[in-house]
Amino acid sequence: MASDFDGDDSGRFAFKEVRLQQRMSWWPAGHAKFAQWRNAFSASDGTAVEACTGECERCRADLFGVIRFADVTPIALEAVGLDADWPAGFSR
Repeated sequence: MASDFDGDDSGRFAFKEVRLQQRMSWWPAGHAKFAQWRNAFSASDGTAVEACTGECERCRADLFGVIRFADVTPIALEAVGLDADWPAGFSR
């Protein structure tokens, strides 16, 4: 989710584990890359919705998750499934 190989003083943004309701390390709201992300994934209610790849810890299956964000906090996992069944309307 919200993956970027750049980072801040906490390290790279990519590959960090973030739980629902936990603010993630990301570009600050005034940064151009924050605006690009929000413009690409904005929903009509002011949140952002993004599909991301993942892996099952138990069986190692390739998965997707559809995650809703408020600001830079993931607030809901709206869908999960096999990567082969990637949801329509979301870029990879």
